[in-house]
Amino acid sequence: MEGQVDIHNPPRSTEGLVQLWERLDLAERLDYMRSLAPTKREHLANGLVAGGRLGDAITTLLAFTPSLQDVVMVCEILHDMTVAKRFSLSVSLVRAEERWAWGRLLEKLHLAVSERPQDLAELNVTEWTLSQLKLKFNI
Repeated sequence: MEGQVDIHNPPRSTEGLVQLWERLDLAERLDYMRSLAPTKREHLANGLVAGGRLGDAITTLLAFTPSLQDVVMVCEILHDMTVAKRFSLSVSLVRAEERWAWGRLLEKLHLAVSERPQDLAELNVTEWTLSQLKLKFNI
């Protein structure tokens, strides 16, 4: 099955995760993120930040659905990005359209939290969580 992408059997290395990411389209990338265990998501987030793919990742995350699982996943990945090596440098190098996408992503997350605050609070996603992400992304 050479050339086929199996997002349900992700590579073990951070480099492999990022290489697989680069071969996927937007919908596949979102499914890929959903399919990863939290530790693999953390490795992917580190690799995307280190590899200069922060804007790419934010654009992908902007396509999330307002389901509880997606909102939690997006917040976890954003948090993982903020603790990755080179995050501050990556943030300082973003273009205006990427910064706009970050703002739009956080607006979409705020809307999701405002519609289901109790459900998301039980999953550790609150307005405070979003305000901390906003600060870290300099929005």
